[in-house]
Amino acid sequence: MAKRRQSVSLQEEDAFKIVIDELIEEIIWHPTLGDTEVETWLLKMVDYTVPLGKQLRGRGVISAFKSFRGLTTKEDLKPIFVLGWCVELLAASFFIAEDIIRRSVKRRNQLCWHLVKDVGKSAISDSILLQDIMYFIIDKHFSGQPCHKPLVQLFHKCYFNTSLGQNLDARIGRMKDISEFTFENYNRVSKYKTGYFSFYLPLAIGKIMSDCGDIDPTEMRLIEDIAVDMGQLFMTQDDFLDCFGDPEITGRFATKIQGNACTWFIIKALSMASPEQEKILKEHYGQPGTDSANKVMKIFRALNLVDHYKRYEMQCYKSIMEKISNLPDSIPALYFSETLDIILKRDR
Repeated sequence: MAKRRQSVSLQEEDAFKIVIDELIEEIIWHPTLGDTEVETWLLKMVDYTVPLGKQLRGRGVISAFKSFRGLTTKEDLKPIFVLGWCVELLAASFFIAEDIIRRSVKRRNQLCWHLVKDVGKSAISDSILLQDIMYFIIDKHFSGQPCHKPLVQLFHKCYFNTSLGQNLDARIGRMKDISEFTFENYNRVSKYKTGYFSFYLPLAIGKIMSDCGDIDPTEMRLIEDIAVDMGQLFMTQDDFLDCFGDPEITGRFATKIQGNACTWFIIKALSMASPEQEKILKEHYGQPGTDSANKVMKIFRALNLVDHYKRYEMQCYKSIMEKISNLPDSIPALYFSETLDIILKRDR
């Protein structure tokens, strides 16, 4: 079971959950819509793709804001809840696109959106629509305020960088020869694909909102540096869970192996494999079906990759904690350490 953020109370979590329904009502009742069929589709699509999951990013916005601001009231948190769901909308948009590219079957213990009856290829436009909804909400709630411009710029930056990461990940995954998978490429993907929208975006929102739009570039660079490192750790953990996690909890097994994804495990395996093992990996990695995936997994186990991964995970943890310990007092170290604790031992 995923850990809770202790900095976010149960009452605040409950209040946060309600806000997504209020936001969708704002959209479907907007004067420019007025189309019953579209309204029905929007409700179905958002309800299926957005609220489920750990909400690590959305709740991270609440935690970040409270860390910067200190004592908060219910009124203080209302706009923060809105922005938390904007982050979750962005995440859902990326997940829909990624599932289509990887031909994934399940996401968050249910069928991927593009596999739901009557959805299919329209999921591509739904992915774009979720981004449009996100910007619509930001404009509606924050236009005319000092925070509006830096918020829009921040979301644009994170959207652009994450899109670059997804594009790079997809292009590397199309490589026919897996021996071309390298840690250099892997680190590039993790930097852009995961670090920005999962870790940098929530904390940067908290900083902007607590400072009423004022931004210290030096502080933002420090936040960005640690967020990128967290993204790399998070992505490697995801590789581990895809292979060695409990399918009953994760809802998947070896999808990255079957999808020819450039993962930490295949790169590490290729660096350690015997000629015979390398031949098997090249023959079966990226092939659909559990038979080929199990042959790859057998080699992963023979090479004791779990032990190597655990050592690598701890190295990443120590490196990030050292950076956190050197942060200035103006940046809340507690937010980073709490986030790191949540993701370190996650099981899905």
